[in-house]
Amino acid sequence: MSESNIIVESNKMLDGIEGKMRNQAKAFRIAHARLVEEERFLTKIVVGYQNKRRLLQVRIWKKEKLGWCQNCNKFYPEKKIRLLYTVGNEWHKSHGDETYLSYKRLRSFCNSCADRVMSVPSGGKDEFECSRVKKSKDHFLVLALGQWIRLTDLDEVIIEIEPKNYESLYNIGKPISFQGLPLIDLRVGKERII
Repeated sequence: MSESNIIVESNKMLDGIEGKMRNQAKAFRIAHARLVEEERFLTKIVVGYQNKRRLLQVRIWKKEKLGWCQNCNKFYPEKKIRLLYTVGNEWHKSHGDETYLSYKRLRSFCNSCADRVMSVPSGGKDEFECSRVKKSKDHFLVLALGQWIRLTDLDEVIIEIEPKNYESLYNIGKPISFQGLPLIDLRVGKERII
């Protein structure tokens, strides 16, 4: 067999395999589109569950007049819980990068943990600051320089007042999380097939 015949035959063989791959990719795209739709539906159910669970959970905590200490991870009567506004930097790793990220958090602590957190000196590499907070009707007030100032940037603040320990007597349901489909990429040369 001549060299040109080998090239022609090889190309025919590869074209046949590529044709099968394209047909399979078409079937895969159809199945993937259905999976994406199912993923959307499942995500909607999970989010609905999380929202309903949170509402029911808060109702129980309010009925029992409970608050959560995020430091010692225990429930306490609301009267023994204090809100603190913390601002600082924390070390963060993501996709191989390491950096300090700024944070602002409204957190709940029992009285003894709040006293310990409030005694941490301000400044340092973490630039940590902590202030007392009280809740008004529809907003929070922060004690700064001896005056109560309305906290206006709550949209940028992480509010951490929910317990992380779901094994407690006062927690209902189970936490559910969902990670969706990964990105799928199939290319022939520079042509994206999937």
